[in-house]
Amino acid sequence: MAELGYGAVVQDRSGSLFSIANATFFRAAKLEMTWSEDRSRTLLTSFRMRSAPDSRTIFVVNSHLEGHPYKPHERFNQVKSALSRVSVRQAALNQATADAHVVLLGDLNSTRSDGVYRLLYRGRLEGGWTERYLPERVLTQQTVSHPFALRDAYTSCAAFALPFTRAVPGNACVIDYIFISESARVAAVLQYWRGAAGTGVALPNGRHPSDHIPLGVVIDV
Repeated sequence: MAELGYGAVVQDRSGSLFSIANATFFRAAKLEMTWSEDRSRTLLTSFRMRSAPDSRTIFVVNSHLEGHPYKPHERFNQVKSALSRVSVRQAALNQATADAHVVLLGDLNSTRSDGVYRLLYRGRLEGGWTERYLPERVLTQQTVSHPFALRDAYTSCAAFALPFTRAVPGNACVIDYIFISESARVAAVLQYWRGAAGTGVALPNGRHPSDHIPLGVVIDV
């Protein structure tokens, strides 16, 4: 990636029981990284355009949330903490919230009916919320909200819907997402599964080295 002109920031996992790291690559000739912070299961960065140093800041929240099916509280707290840190950083720049480009993406280990997705998509999660598969445990007692107007890049393209992002025998589901703020425009999305993998195909296999398909989006800021 360096040979192709990309800079990178990678989470430091030394001494951690969780050895998988998030990595964010950026075109160094076009973008300058102005901030980075390593959180639990998230990597936070911000960038500015080198050609327009006074342009809006671009925040990236690169995520791989807790994967245990019965630990929704950890997933929820991880994304809530990340959004809170971005909000604090954005406020320190003395910029209006509407003037910040925010991209939150990754493996959220959450479906569209779960609390994490609801918080991101709706901007709030009501107090007393319980997950459908864990009704005896309240996810949050108080209503939680964030200031960023985010939308799911794939569902905002009404012509099609993702059939799955992860596929293992007996379970094909959408748990990976790219959220972007309303201040940016979705110019294109990657339809990787077209002609490559159907809903009846288990991953990984001889053609696909992961149990997740890659997502991609072109964003016009």
